Amino acid sequence: MRLHFRWGSGFFSRRYHDPIYAIYGFVRFADEIVDSFHGYDKARLLERFRTDTYLAIEEKISLNPILNNSNGLSINTG
Repeated sequence: MRLHFRWGSGFFSRRYHDPIYAIYGFVRFADEIVDSFHGYDKARLLERFRTDTYLAIEEKISLNPILNNSNGLSINTG
């Protein structure tokens, strides 16, 4: 995790750290698609990530560890 992000999250109560880190991981994953997948249809990859995100919320589970992160996002909680 980038140092400035970790440092900045320290302004919040510890109870918010896991949700903040979960959001950071989610956003970094999408950013990685845009920054790294040269030669691939990035719009299609982002749409797949979006579809997978909604499916994970609906099914409360995902094979994608970023989407399945229960520490901060409520995807697999009741």
